Amino acid sequence: MSEALIGLLSAVIGVVVGALGTYFTLRFNYKSLYAQVVSQSRNNWLNEMRKYISQMLAAKKSELEYIVNQSANNNPSIIQDCRERYYNAKAEVLIRLNKNEDLPKKLEKEIKKIDKLVKKAKPGNQTVISDFENKEKRIIDYCREYFKKEWERVKQEASGDDYD
Repeated sequence: MSEALIGLLSAVIGVVVGALGTYFTLRFNYKSLYAQVVSQSRNNWLNEMRKYISQMLAAKKSELEYIVNQSANNNPSIIQDCRERYYNAKAEVLIRLNKNEDLPKKLEKEIKKIDKLVKKAKPGNQTVISDFENKEKRIIDYCREYFKKEWERVKQEASGDDYD
């Protein structure tokens, strides 16, 4: 009977050790997979934001330059095309911003300022272009700072660490 008890006890210990090993292996793999998925998603988000910010700024600058350097009545479809590209890219940017953080709030505020420049854009009014370039520089500076912070998150999440 003692051999049966030893055999049973060995089997129970084997099952417990096997179950614990499986649990910790799955938990480690889950954390690793989670870190990989989150990092990849954040990296994709960064790339999309870069693309949409640059499209937005390029479209608005093209619109303003066309208005300032040409007669707006010359070809209104060009202006309309620039506006459509701008507003599409702007919408893509704004829906991706976390309004609970300081840098995205500043970025949105600067984006709204460039919307107002169109009202000042008249043929020959070159100051509108320099005003735009100043606002564009601020947007780019905010983006650099914001994207650097997000990139640090990507690196930290990829290492499996939590980011606060």
